Amino acid sequence: LVASLFDRAHARNLCSSTSFEAGFLPTAEILDDIVIDTPKALVLFAIMVKPLR
Repeated sequence: LVASLFDRAHARNLCSSTSFEAGFLPTAEILDDIVIDTPKALVLFAIMVKPLR
């Protein structure tokens, strides 16, 4: 659901790729630590950022 929201916001130019990158960067930097406790974190993170490619 959230991935769809990000996809639509990006497609309609409501939020730039730079803004998305700035928002996701802190999480991306610690993702390897998050995966230890939440094994699906990498897959879920990829789903969230997929619309931005």
